[in-house]
Amino acid sequence: MIDFLLAQPLMILPAVPLWICGLIYLLVRRETRSLRVLVYTFVIVIITLMLLHGKPYYTLGVYFVLIAAGAVYIENITAGGNILIKPAILIFMVLIILPGLPFSLPVLPFDKMVEYGQESKKFGLGQFLYWEDGRAHSLPQDYADMTGWQELAGIVISTYRHLDATEKAECLIYGENYGQAGSIKYFGKNVGLPEPVSFSDNFLFWTPDTLTAQIFIYINDDTSGISAYFGSIQEMGRITNPYARESGLPVYLCRFPRNDFKEFYQNKVRRLKSNFHRPLAE
Repeated sequence: MIDFLLAQPLMILPAVPLWICGLIYLLVRRETRSLRVLVYTFVIVIITLMLLHGKPYYTLGVYFVLIAAGAVYIENITAGGNILIKPAILIFMVLIILPGLPFSLPVLPFDKMVEYGQESKKFGLGQFLYWEDGRAHSLPQDYADMTGWQELAGIVISTYRHLDATEKAECLIYGENYGQAGSIKYFGKNVGLPEPVSFSDNFLFWTPDTLTAQIFIYINDDTSGISAYFGSIQEMGRITNPYARESGLPVYLCRFPRNDFKEFYQNKVRRLKSNFHRPLAE
């Protein structure tokens, strides 16, 4: 819970003066008494997500009401001629974001970012290095999450290009999670790769209900889930970038599906999609 609360100001750091002004404006000014329900809503959302162990960034949407209120408050107090307040707030917002900028944008190379992350702990910015597993790592999660995507796509593209024309027409590419599938979709769209399939998150809705593929490019940590359904499973490469969150992730080429693979696939898709397609009550 402490980590959740500490992450709140860090997520929306440049706008801290605005949303704090908005909080004060809604709480103490007589003319905003009827709008104080917005503050109560803000507090309830924060507490609810904290108690339910939601991710810190789930709260981002509720800050914009306070930011808007803060902007109105600043406009009101500067209407009488306090012209220095606005530029002072703007300068503060720019300066306060600079130390945290490398955590948001990849402006530093990997080795420098690791060094910067370690040094940042001395100044209270170590919270940026905590991942959803609750542990501190050498890189921010988003930074490591998207690292290795192009390398992964390159392995898949190379594997696909080694297939003959018949095999390409019967090829299915599967990613175990939406990051893997998303990287294939993004980097493969201009090189002729078929649309990737995944049972993860929204990708499930575009997954075909039936299967005709005879060749399976499979992206996952291991093949235990499918080893019984193919006569040949060959590892084609792994992510080698040590800074990638999924460093070491392998890509497999699966051939000679056994008769029950299509049934296995179709039953799994049907079961997963049934969670979202319930018949309406009569």
